[in-house]
Amino acid sequence: MASPRKHLTLALGLILIAALNLYLYGPLFSPEERPYRGSIAQGYAGITRFIAEHPNPWGWNPQQYAGLPTQFTYPPLLPYAASTIHWLTGVDPFPSYRFLISSLACLGPVTLAFAFWYFTGSTWLSLLLGAAYSLCSPLYGLFSQIDSDRGLYYLPWRILVLMKYGEGPHVGGMTFLPLILVALRWGLARRDFFSLLVMAAALALAPLTNWLLAFGLTITVLVLLLSGQPGFFRLLQAAFLGWALSAFWLTPSYVTTTLFNWPKDAYGYRVEQNHWPLYLGLLATLGIAAWLFRRYHAPWFLRFSSLAMLTFLWIAGGFYLYNFDTIPESRRYVLEFEFFLFLSLFAWLKVALDSREGVDRFAASLALFFLLLQSSAQLSLSLARKWSDWGLRGTAQTLEFNLARWLESQQPRGRVFVSGGLRFRLNARTRLHQIGGTFESGLRNRLAPQYFYQVRTDADSAPGQEALDALRQLTAIGAEYAVVHDAKSEEFYRDIKSPAKFQALGPIVYAPTPHDRIHRLPFRSLAHLVKPEEFPRDIYKNTLPPFHAALTDPARPTLQVLELHPGHWRISGPIPAGYHIAFSMNWDPGWRASQDGQPLTPHSNALGLITLPARPSSHSTIDLVFTPAIEQVAFAALSALAWVASISLCIRSRSWQASTSTPS
Repeated sequence: MASPRKHLTLALGLILIAALNLYLYGPLFSPEERPYRGSIAQGYAGITRFIAEHPNPWGWNPQQYAGLPTQFTYPPLLPYAASTIHWLTGVDPFPSYRFLISSLACLGPVTLAFAFWYFTGSTWLSLLLGAAYSLCSPLYGLFSQIDSDRGLYYLPWRILVLMKYGEGPHVGGMTFLPLILVALRWGLARRDFFSLLVMAAALALAPLTNWLLAFGLTITVLVLLLSGQPGFFRLLQAAFLGWALSAFWLTPSYVTTTLFNWPKDAYGYRVEQNHWPLYLGLLATLGIAAWLFRRYHAPWFLRFSSLAMLTFLWIAGGFYLYNFDTIPESRRYVLEFEFFLFLSLFAWLKVALDSREGVDRFAASLALFFLLLQSSAQLSLSLARKWSDWGLRGTAQTLEFNLARWLESQQPRGRVFVSGGLRFRLNARTRLHQIGGTFESGLRNRLAPQYFYQVRTDADSAPGQEALDALRQLTAIGAEYAVVHDAKSEEFYRDIKSPAKFQALGPIVYAPTPHDRIHRLPFRSLAHLVKPEEFPRDIYKNTLPPFHAALTDPARPTLQVLELHPGHWRISGPIPAGYHIAFSMNWDPGWRASQDGQPLTPHSNALGLITLPARPSSHSTIDLVFTPAIEQVAFAALSALAWVASISLCIRSRSWQASTSTPS
């Protein structure tokens, strides 16, 4: 049992580590724009803004990808936590999200040091570990690709991926990982229900935060068992209970949709024949290492941290060294590799320093000396950097801000096609509806990202047909404006293959620079009168001409569309006999419709958008309302029941223990 003095030393040390991170990385909290224009951080901030304004988890989000259920937009923990900061303080959702993520990033070394102390009991090594994790990144010396991606100035890799790429959910999740491991180890050593509940809540924390973290935790738990940790069935119980506690969000349809979409979004990852040697090689390596550790009676924490380090080295290092993609997005698990690399290095130091052999202690001291020597360059860069070196600038000075504000001033009735980094930044500050978005893995209908990709890249377009194909696709998805950047734009991505084709799509209505412009497309409405035979048979370009002709026919009456709120839309106008209504919104089983107060059944057309077989009328009003699915209600009830039952069992077990410990 550690003495109160050691506890005080640990607490003060952890506070100092947190203060060090706040000092070094304080600019992360700044409301100003960062110099890296490729970041997707504001995409997550846009999700936070929508949640803050429309917190109903069973609602509809029409602002991205032609609409999707709010539940499918992103895992809930970080958006709702940042929204809570907004509700409590009144601070805008975007800086609220930035404050949350930056705080978690600064607390990462604190939770890592605490976990190492919990597993080893070594106060000073734990604090040294926290300081090293705050200042250094061995990844720069291990992988040349990462070293070449250092950017404008040195930052530890976990901070750089937050700053440069906007990996906030993953970086924030890495702060939770040490606490999850502590909860699992603590719970597996006990047999009461309260500890099982703590383990379950810890396991549920990962998928409710970030899917990368969830998959990384799954791998880590398997390594935990391989390292000799008993309690397999108790872990299964905790996993099942954790899912029941979080079933209000992790419904079967949400989980399966995300899992099946994930390989598509991970650069088309597929399990192929050449992957099997990677899997078998990893299993063989871990098996041999586990046998050697047991053969020489290595301490449990040394075994676990080393096996986990080897696992993520195989995954992330295999990508950076040999371009092997063992699992989807293998490169992104380099954060997990660095995490366990630090843990395993300090675990080896702990074993050597605790050895009775002077040679072992000398070797550990020598290793620690060389570790500090090799890190001296990174340490000096970290400590010498000033806040003024971060290259921050005012938001109003950015191209994306001016484009977004102009679009917002036009109050478009349709969607906007925004390419490049603007697709991630648009909804952080505006409520505009766009064709793109941030998180595609939650989409049940992938028409919007597919058309978005084809318009940008001219995929499968015959020479000379690029403009016409783009116009048909943009019209079908309900685009009113298109933002275009050419090769000389300051936009980071510049991802449109042939910007000149947009000259044929519509006039330029705004051009803040010669290389950035906004085109007004021939938009009429989000809802159109279409004959049944004019609907496309599939999503491909060759079946779109009759549908496009119907959508742009000036002889047909124009239908008015009003958004009463994100999940309630009203369509009004005349409906001639023989026509259906094509509404450019993703179909979902949750949509309910009524025409002049009478029920109307919405259908999905071949594009996956809504078709309304409306009744003929000289003037009709149709209301579309999104309602929660039976699955959502059922699993929310299951989750509530699991929480009530778990809390009741904890209270009963504690009451029983108190009664049995009281003397007669």
